[in-house]
Amino acid sequence: MKIISVLSFNYDPYLEFSLRLAFLHRHRVNPTNPGELSMYRQAITSGFEKPEDQNWLEREGFCHLKFHGVCMSTGDPYKPRQRLPVQADDRVPLNAHDFFGGFPLEAKLAVLSQPPFSNIPPPVLLPWKIIDDSGRILEQNEFLSTVGKDWRHANLYQLFAGIWKKAKREVMQANKISFVGLSMGPFLKPAFRYPFSDRSGSAEIVVVNTENERFKSHNDQLHPRSPRGRTYDLLKDIVSKDFRFLPSAISLTEKNSLMGSSSRQRQSTSLL
Repeated sequence: MKIISVLSFNYDPYLEFSLRLAFLHRHRVNPTNPGELSMYRQAITSGFEKPEDQNWLEREGFCHLKFHGVCMSTGDPYKPRQRLPVQADDRVPLNAHDFFGGFPLEAKLAVLSQPPFSNIPPPVLLPWKIIDDSGRILEQNEFLSTVGKDWRHANLYQLFAGIWKKAKREVMQANKISFVGLSMGPFLKPAFRYPFSDRSGSAEIVVVNTENERFKSHNDQLHPRSPRGRTYDLLKDIVSKDFRFLPSAISLTEKNSLMGSSSRQRQSTSLL
């Protein structure tokens, strides 16, 4: 069985908004039992649909892991808002279904700058708030000291720590790892150190970036300024010394692969 996991540094909610709608449409045609339905919804939204439920983190199968959190509540497609702007006494915060739904564009843009949304910080967390320079997950007391005990979302420590821990397990097991659209600058090294440290064995490495086109005829396929070269330089000092970067079996390898062609995989991890 092929397992796909998506590890994302994006905090916008559009991917999970689209995935969840597609999943729920499929559920109407081919119903899933209630327990599995809840697990899938949590896995799609990185647990932000129902943060107190973290059972999905222990489940194998597809997962979408948002390292940075989300800039807007995921909302509930079964409970759509009837009007904008959000009223002061409304207990349901502005969410992705409001923003990507059928309201006029003017109303959507206006509501972003109006209370209560403008007064509430979203559950967005940069990596250095939970991972130290050595690539270690901070303990809860260290985390609270970093984000501040008054941070509105300080109670999400277990969810954020669980997301990072599951991401490491996914990276450790993956035999194909795709990097999609990442700049791969040195600032990512602390964030990559936790999930990739001690990764041994081998994996197909795919770098999906249109910038590869500029370097496809270059003698050095790992030119240090190319996306492939930057990816290799970033990872080679983090993974185990015996880790082997395998070429990819996908087509258009001159655009996407770190090196040339290989076999099929069971588990695939994509970082966005």
